[in-house]
Amino acid sequence: LATTIGKGFVKAPLQELLFVWIFSHTGRDELLYVVEKVFHIVRWFVGLPIAAVFFYLSMQTRKMPKMMLIPLVAFVLGVLFVVITIASEFQEHFNVTQKMEEGFDKVLAFCDKSKPQAESKGMSSYFTAKSMFNYFVTGLILYFITDVINNLARAHATEEAKKVKSS
Repeated sequence: LATTIGKGFVKAPLQELLFVWIFSHTGRDELLYVVEKVFHIVRWFVGLPIAAVFFYLSMQTRKMPKMMLIPLVAFVLGVLFVVITIASEFQEHFNVTQKMEEGFDKVLAFCDKSKPQAESKGMSSYFTAKSMFNYFVTGLILYFITDVINNLARAHATEEAKKVKSS
């Protein structure tokens, strides 16, 4: 029940708000500004020592009992800092933020409904890229709902079986 509430009523709406904000024009600009500032701050003399601390933390906590998630999270954060450091060092050469902005523009152009689109007639309107993506997301949502119902039913059946055995 807690997982259902957490994923269905907390995680999903927060992800939705985050993606709506990121793919809006102001959110995109603010995110690119933050990325540029992070790239400016995290140079090799900052990023690599922070990554080393996370890698050390990962190595030290992986041997401790009941510490399954901490080493993984520390390792992922270490890798993230290495990637950010490399991206910040080669920002001028690879032009990372410009490529991010171009990618955001492509996504916004794909999702922008204010632009006039060609009238599609017949069954072909059901097989556009947007329609296929919508079908995919709808399928994922339906799968999640049926999985939750199945898990609840399985838990209920297990409880009933325990009651019958104990009687």
